[in-house]
Amino acid sequence: LSAKTEVALRAQAQRLAGFVTDRPEVGPVAVGRALVDSRATGFTHRGVVLGRHRSVLMDGLQALAAGDQAPGVVTG
Repeated sequence: LSAKTEVALRAQAQRLAGFVTDRPEVGPVAVGRALVDSRATGFTHRGVVLGRHRSVLMDGLQALAAGDQAPGVVTG
């Protein structure tokens, strides 16, 4: 994910978490591909969530949305 500000990045993570929660049929690979294909460039605040299982990815998204550090969550 990327955004112009940290607050916007956290909001983006929250929206994505809600989207994924409401659509359990959408897998992580499809979400990741869509994000890579549609990611805006040039934004200074970025976050990446890494994990092998949906629950780990969701936990990472929630941490990113809250501004918390967590395993598999990288910001910069």
